Amino acid sequence: MDITEILNKVESIPAKFFYSGVGKLVGINGSNITLGFVNQNAIAQAKADNKYNPLLKAIKLILGDSGNIEFITINEDTKIIDTKLNVKISTPQTQPVAQKQVIQAQAGEIKHDSPLTPKEEPKEEIDISNYSQTTKDMLQ
Repeated sequence: MDITEILNKVESIPAKFFYSGVGKLVGINGSNITLGFVNQNAIAQAKADNKYNPLLKAIKLILGDSGNIEFITINEDTKIIDTKLNVKISTPQTQPVAQKQVIQAQAGEIKHDSPLTPKEEPKEEIDISNYSQTTKDMLQ
């Protein structure tokens, strides 16, 4: 069992970031997980419903109903299990603009001035008479 696996199952992105950033893994004993925090304020945030409930739900998904979490305050004697948390943040997939425009074009929803239809940009004439010969050569 890996704490990263549990954090990846947390549905709330703010809770996921909070536990992966502020919480430190102190121990895993069977189905009991101990997370440490630097102070009581951080523990209070960890116990808030908007963070605690998504974590508990993820723990139950991975460990079943026997899964449990404990929060402690870290001090200089606390041994932290050094883990590299690579939490995945999944976001809803959106269609790229060009693909969306192709779909709209197929449905007849795009007007003739759409970015899908190439336009010739008029070339701007540059007065190069005031430039040095090297700059003139580069511009031509």
